[in-house]
Amino acid sequence: SQGVRSWASHWGSSNMARSIAANILSAQNGTTAGIMDFDNVIVSPTLKNIPFVEGRLRTVTFEFNKDTLEPNTTYSINFGNAIRDINESNELKDFTYIFTTGDYFDTLTFSGKVILAETGGTDSTLIVMLHRSLDDSAVAKDRPRYYTRVKPGGSFNFRHLPPRTFAIYALEDEGGTRRY
Repeated sequence: SQGVRSWASHWGSSNMARSIAANILSAQNGTTAGIMDFDNVIVSPTLKNIPFVEGRLRTVTFEFNKDTLEPNTTYSINFGNAIRDINESNELKDFTYIFTTGDYFDTLTFSGKVILAETGGTDSTLIVMLHRSLDDSAVAKDRPRYYTRVKPGGSFNFRHLPPRTFAIYALEDEGGTRRY
C-alpha cells in the first residue's frame, strides 16, 4: 500500500500533529475540541465510502476503507463549522486538513460567484459541483468529483485541484445526494 503524506494548516495557534498508518489519519490540536456536526464536513475528492470518524478530546481520527483512497491523489477535509471548543462552544470555521497519496500536492484553485438568473441575487443554500465527465447528464447520473458550499454573497472556492478539465454545476442539494 502506498504511503500517505500529510500537511496541516494552523489549528488555532499551533500546528496540528499528524500520524498516519495505513488508512487511518489522526490529527491533534492544542485545545479540547470536538466535531459537533459531521454533516458540515466535506471530503474532496468525493469518496466511494464514507470514512469512520471519531473525535475524542484533542484528537480527530478518520478511518478510510482500504479501497477508498486513490493513488497519487490530493485529498482535503474541510470541516466547515463542525469543529467547536467543547468548553466554550467557539467555532473553528473552514479549517481544512490536506493529505496526499502521492509525492506532491495538487495546487490548482478555481473560484467564482453564483448569481441567480431570475433575481440577480445569491443563495447560500446551493452547492457547486465539479464533474470529470463533460456529458450534461453527469449531474443527474454521477456523484461529483468535487463539491463545495456557496458562501453568503454567492462566492465559492475549490482548492487543491489536479490539472484537468471539469464540468461545473450549481444546484440545491435536497436530501444530500449531490445530484440533480
